[in-house]
Amino acid sequence: MDESVPNRVTEEREMNNLNPTISIIVPVYNTALYLSKCLNSIAAQTFTDFEVLMIDDGSTDGSGEICDRYSQSDSRFIAIHQSNQGVSASRNNGLKQARGSYISFIDSDDYVHPQMLELLYMTVRQGDYDFSMVRYLSVNIDQEIEIERIIEPHFRELSREEILCKLFGKSGEDVQYMICCNKLYDKCLLENIYFSAFKVSEDLLFNVEVFSKVRQAIEVDSKLYYYTQRNTSASHSVSEKQIIDRIDASYTCLRYIPSGSAEEACCVMKLYKVLFSSRFLGRREVYLKNVVRRIKEVHKQIYKCFLQNKYISTVYKILFMGFFYCPLLYRFFVGFNELRAKRV
Repeated sequence: MDESVPNRVTEEREMNNLNPTISIIVPVYNTALYLSKCLNSIAAQTFTDFEVLMIDDGSTDGSGEICDRYSQSDSRFIAIHQSNQGVSASRNNGLKQARGSYISFIDSDDYVHPQMLELLYMTVRQGDYDFSMVRYLSVNIDQEIEIERIIEPHFRELSREEILCKLFGKSGEDVQYMICCNKLYDKCLLENIYFSAFKVSEDLLFNVEVFSKVRQAIEVDSKLYYYTQRNTSASHSVSEKQIIDRIDASYTCLRYIPSGSAEEACCVMKLYKVLFSSRFLGRREVYLKNVVRRIKEVHKQIYKCFLQNKYISTVYKILFMGFFYCPLLYRFFVGFNELRAKRV
């Protein structure tokens, strides 16, 4: 792509007061140590016809002031300040104010490859696709990534059924589809869809609702989104509410899945894994009774569709019922796998 073209397009749009092509929503809360790296990686994009909605969620560490500085130096960066309401409310605020034809999300402690927007936009526009996505790479805080120019990217088309099955598939692969930050969505696809109030798994529930409307999507098989691992991030803390929210978010996903389908099989199997792991996490905590109570309530609602779904093998049906009614069996299973992993 000719890098001068996006710049000319941006200038023409600003002169004629036209909307940008892409709206990038960046929820910001107390990430001053990482925020500049994130925003610099956005400013360095080879595709430049975008706006950046920096939603400062009541930060107290100077993150809001950093947003203001970027908005003063680059008209594409827009600082929006709100009282502390959480990441879902921040993203929803951004969705309501976004002017672009396409929507992208980037977390304020992560950063991106300079060609990410270019490749996302190029691929989503080359066919009848509802969204495009890239792969993400987990990086440590102090890790430096050697960024190389993508000359000949590889693409892969995705059907709705494939996307949903991968979303609830094996561990690791599912996260690529679960998160919203490695995707470029057609704004029409997101009409009347917002992030839930759940403290965890809000990406999962958002994407399930989005994917249920998708005809087809496309994936760029390159790791262009850099997800920063840090122990103080929300994903590394666990509370009773977070465990129960994870259960409820996973259970709510079934609302958007066709009954008796292969997608439902993947979804309900994933939900049972969430129930097992939630009970395992809470086994020594004071909130064990609350977690177990919710697990039993959800199991009562889903066990019939699990047992009746023809896409789930009899072996898995017996194994999962064994795990549910005999928690010690699941603990043994987890311990065995941890031991095997250490030996490898």
